[in-house]
Amino acid sequence: MVNHSTNVRPLTHAGTWYTDDFSALKKQLDGFMAGTQIVPGTRMIISPHAGYLYSGPTAGKCYGSLDFSHCKRVFVLGPSHHMYTRDCLVSSFDAYATHLGNLPIDREVCDFLLSSSKHVQLLSENADEAEHSLEMQIPILAQALQNQNALQHVSIVPIMVGALSHSHEQAFGETLAPFVANEENVFIISSDFCHWGLRFGYTGYLNNDGKFEMLAASSHSPRAPKIFQSVHQLDRLVMSAIEEGDYNHFVRILSKTKNTVCGQHPIAVILAALTKANIDKRFRFIAYDQSSQVVDIEDSSVSYAAGLA
Repeated sequence: MVNHSTNVRPLTHAGTWYTDDFSALKKQLDGFMAGTQIVPGTRMIISPHAGYLYSGPTAGKCYGSLDFSHCKRVFVLGPSHHMYTRDCLVSSFDAYATHLGNLPIDREVCDFLLSSSKHVQLLSENADEAEHSLEMQIPILAQALQNQNALQHVSIVPIMVGALSHSHEQAFGETLAPFVANEENVFIISSDFCHWGLRFGYTGYLNNDGKFEMLAASSHSPRAPKIFQSVHQLDRLVMSAIEEGDYNHFVRILSKTKNTVCGQHPIAVILAALTKANIDKRFRFIAYDQSSQVVDIEDSSVSYAAGLA
């Protein structure tokens, strides 16, 4: 933990995506993690990144399960929502602000990643501050670290993962493989799951016979299964592929259903890294939720899932 850094990324989403009352924030984050237990050896999670009122309870399930007993470094991989890139971008800041002080960024590891490939670049400060997928992991990460007395000796490596080609997902996974194999490293994969609705441009529907189709704006709202039940099944296909640890299956499912999993590229990278590292570690999902239960074609929802490995 560093309380004074020359170049600190501020909490740009405090006051909108979560409260800027830090005392209330601490209480809220602890509430999200209440009732959870540390799962020994767990050092990878897939966590949602919506506003805490929406996805905080789901995120708390996986953060409360993380084991920081050997942790010295936390990699945070998230997608880009505001800029298009086909590269991976590492933060150019020295630290991220949190409600508990500043979390230092491991510049040595960032420099190593920058030197590893022309497809790893620096993330501009403006783009970093605009992106929520990384920031939304930081306060709850800091709280979880403090609760395990690990906050003082941990640094972070924030990485925005762009719309990588399959070959670049595999290549960056290979770069991260030695870090994945090292028990001193924890990995946070920031991702929401299905973004369903006309406003998202996605109306995928899986009927009871397993037939997939895209509903049109003029479609009658289906009665069985209801849309939110179909969304759950579409997400379950993705989660099952992740649990299998099968990169190719994961890619095929997304190609078939076009499921709008915003963190699909960070997830693909970590699946590739696990394979390259040749370690026996598989994700399992322990919580799932939707922002609303859609029954009408005009409605929309975002799905949240909590995965552990």
